[in-house]
Amino acid sequence: MTEGVSQTQWGQQQVTKYFKEISVLALIDQLVKGIIGMVNRTLLGVMNLLPVPAMQGVGKVVQRIVDLSLTYIDESILAHTFRTQNENVYDAARSGIILYCQSWKSLIKNAVALTLLGYLLTFASALLFLIPLGAIAWFLPQDWAVAKFALFALALLMGFSLKWIFFDPIACTSTILTFLKESQGKVPDPQWEAQIESVSDKFRELKDKAAEHWKGTAAPPPTTAEA
Repeated sequence: MTEGVSQTQWGQQQVTKYFKEISVLALIDQLVKGIIGMVNRTLLGVMNLLPVPAMQGVGKVVQRIVDLSLTYIDESILAHTFRTQNENVYDAARSGIILYCQSWKSLIKNAVALTLLGYLLTFASALLFLIPLGAIAWFLPQDWAVAKFALFALALLMGFSLKWIFFDPIACTSTILTFLKESQGKVPDPQWEAQIESVSDKFRELKDKAAEHWKGTAAPPPTTAEA
């Protein structure tokens, strides 16, 4: 980071350096979400095919948890772009998605832990606010049912808000760091790339965008993962 430049300013400089237009960032974000969603359904869909009811239930729960973590995976792919310093952001997203697939088990374990912890924090926070607000509702007249319900809803809202404000940034950071650690020094596996391409039209579109970018530059495509 450049001396005299704040972290926020440095972050803005990095985003504008690699993503020249906001439309490019939005397009990549949309493609990554679609690709990761399809990949997760393909990876975890095997559990739902097993003729064991318990395993099918587990598959649905895990699928739900992974779906909730998708927004953090988007940020992880973005962080991968900055780490690799690959100015072809489409190619950086392509390699990041492949590396995600090569590390998906560790990332899912992290997502499960974060999701369960997030639920626990939300419940505890709502209960914390419900105690004083419930005491107020207790002393309200019996015919003030709407006011009592409003206090209950307020406790839930404050519980969720506390999670959004304090826990979600931590969960996002944890997902990014886990992804960067698990993908460190790994080379995108061509077999994984072929598998992803076979199930995702958006991945093929992403590869086409990356190829178009290389045609307009003198730099050759990278052949190894950036450590």
